[in-house]
Amino acid sequence: WLQIHGVSGSGISKNELMEIAFPDDADMVEKAFQDALAGLNSYEIKHRIVRQNNGEVRYVKALGKVIFDDNKQPVKMFGSAQDITEQIQAEETLRESDQRYRVISELVSDYAYAFRVEPDGALVGEWVTDAFTKITGYTSDELPDAAHWQAIYHPDDIPLVQKHLQVLLSGQESTEEFRLITKDGKTRWVLSKDRPIWSESEQRVVRIFGAVQDITERKQMTQMLRESTEWYQAIIQTTMDGFWVAD
Repeated sequence: WLQIHGVSGSGISKNELMEIAFPDDADMVEKAFQDALAGLNSYEIKHRIVRQNNGEVRYVKALGKVIFDDNKQPVKMFGSAQDITEQIQAEETLRESDQRYRVISELVSDYAYAFRVEPDGALVGEWVTDAFTKITGYTSDELPDAAHWQAIYHPDDIPLVQKHLQVLLSGQESTEEFRLITKDGKTRWVLSKDRPIWSESEQRVVRIFGAVQDITERKQMTQMLRESTEWYQAIIQTTMDGFWVAD
C-alpha cells in the first residue's frame, strides 16, 4: 500500500481513500463505494491516485467487496489495489503509434489495416483506414473478422489469398495482387503489401499490418494495350495488301 499510494496502510478510512483519489476521478470512486454499499456487494474500477509522498499520479485497478449481516446491513469492506500505470502507458503508446501509422498510411497507400492473430491462428480485425470504405463500399463494422474479409475477394482468387496468408503466418513478408468484389458488385484489382509481427516470447506471429493500393486503372490500361496489340497484329497477319504506319 505504501509503495503504490505513498502513505501507510494502517487504519485507512474511506475519507483518506478519497483524498488519495485523483480529483477528476473522485466521483467515480465515490459512486463505486455507494453502489457496493447499496447492495451490489462488489466493484472493480480503474482510476488515478495521487501518491501522497511525492504527488505522482498513478493508475490503479481497485477491487472491493462488502460483507453484509443478516439484516442486509454492511459490516465490513475488503479491498485491493493493483498498480497498472505501466500497462496504461503502454496501451496509450500503442494507441498513439497506431494513430500515427493510420495517418501515414492514408498518405502513402489507398488503405491500411491491422489484424491481431489469436493463439489458435484466428484473425481479428483491429482497425482499417477510412479509404477502405471508399474503395470497397464496406465499413469496417461490416467486416469484423478474417472470415468475412475473405468474402470480399473474387472467388477465383481465394486460393491465392489463403497462400498469401500462410506465408505471413510463417513470419515472412508478402506482396500479392488480388481482385476484390465491392459492395455494389464491381470488381477491383488491389496490390496488398503485408508485414507480420513476430513475438519471440510466443514464437508466433501476433499481428499483421497491411497497406493496399487500388491498381484497377493500371490493370485496365494493361488489358487495353494488350487488346490493342493483338488487334494490330491480327491486321498485319491477315491483310492481303501492303501495310504501313507513319507518324
